Amino acid sequence: MGPTTKSATKASKWAQNSPAKVTSVLITVVAVLGASSQFWGLRSLNQWAGAATPGDMIMVAVGIASTAAVVAGFAGVVVAYGMSSDRPVIIRFRYDVGPTLKKNWMSVIGGSFASAFGGLTGAALFAAALGAIGTWICIAASAVLLHSVGRCLFLFSLLLDVIAAGDERDRSTERTVPVDQAVGVVKRMAG
Repeated sequence: MGPTTKSATKASKWAQNSPAKVTSVLITVVAVLGASSQFWGLRSLNQWAGAATPGDMIMVAVGIASTAAVVAGFAGVVVAYGMSSDRPVIIRFRYDVGPTLKKNWMSVIGGSFASAFGGLTGAALFAAALGAIGTWICIAASAVLLHSVGRCLFLFSLLLDVIAAGDERDRSTERTVPVDQAVGVVKRMAG
């Protein structure tokens, strides 16, 4: 494994185990870009947002909030699915990765609610003719929402993999013939 692969693996582990830090990095990047657009002449996004009517931007902001609400609902279903199963393979999975799983689930749901709040805040700022700030609030809400969607799909994929492994184990157990039964069949065939 080369140094680039090791760095990528390390970054991937960090991202998987530190959802709040990833969200903080996303918000910081958007805040820096927003500040630079206001103070250092990077005004193209603000000009684009200024070209749209406030009603259009309010609809975009409310759309972000609505999408975030749907993601929060789906995340709730995934969490309920993962928490309510009494299959041994799911119980072991929850036990083995409990703290990391909790951080990730909380990140998905918290990020979705934060994105919904950001979308509604952006809509209010557009309505109050503060479109430059509203634009960046909506961009931050979108970044956090995309992070929540990605993390939710990652968790859902993990749960599906765990379920598939449990199903495979169950199927192989069903196909296994107990020794006593196999010996009885052999004796009957011989006799």
